[in-house]
Amino acid sequence: MFHIRDFISETGHQQAGMVRPVRPELSYLAGKFGLDDPELAAIHRQLAGHGLEYMSIAPAEARILQFLIRGFGIRRVVEIGALFGYSSIAMAKALPKDGRITALENDVARCAAATANARQSSVAARIEVRCGDAREQLRSIAAPIDMVFIDADKSGYLEYLDWAEDHVRPGGLIVGDNTFLFGALWGDLREGHGIGSQTVQVMEEFNRRLSNPHLYNSIMIATAEGMTIAQKL
Repeated sequence: MFHIRDFISETGHQQAGMVRPVRPELSYLAGKFGLDDPELAAIHRQLAGHGLEYMSIAPAEARILQFLIRGFGIRRVVEIGALFGYSSIAMAKALPKDGRITALENDVARCAAATANARQSSVAARIEVRCGDAREQLRSIAAPIDMVFIDADKSGYLEYLDWAEDHVRPGGLIVGDNTFLFGALWGDLREGHGIGSQTVQVMEEFNRRLSNPHLYNSIMIATAEGMTIAQKL
């Protein structure tokens, strides 16, 4: 029987090489609305070769990000947590020619991979990858930002949200991935799931703040791991 402890580490991240469960409806969604893109498929193979495929967003989730970028007229994106650059490149492909994404990645090896993949992609001119701690990197990024995509250390989500609230323009988007926190926010998995109580509280507060109808036009999409999307009013 599947249990969240089988694929979540003490820090709240998926362990390398583990596979998240896929419900039939999500398989159907991926088949109809996934991305048939050779560049992105190559990066997924690269991730799989390092046992990191399931730390990346899925093709159907990348399609959601592209939908948001095109639908809301997004031109300037900040991504917090680039991994190997799959999501950066996917979002860059949806940006207009003068669009720009700044992707932040703390891990040195992963940042090197993201940089190399971005440079080799067909949208290299739209992507800047910055290596180092996101909290430090964000200090040098000026407002206004059209969209912030948060997919990094879960314990830092509130700090990233604080920054996003100050820098995203009215009408812009704040998007958080993994906002179900691997099932740790409800039911029996609230205890003994291997995720610290502080991280649970952080994600609860993150979702609570973005669900405020006085500040945001927002929704949570029931992807495999949850995606919270909020338009700043």
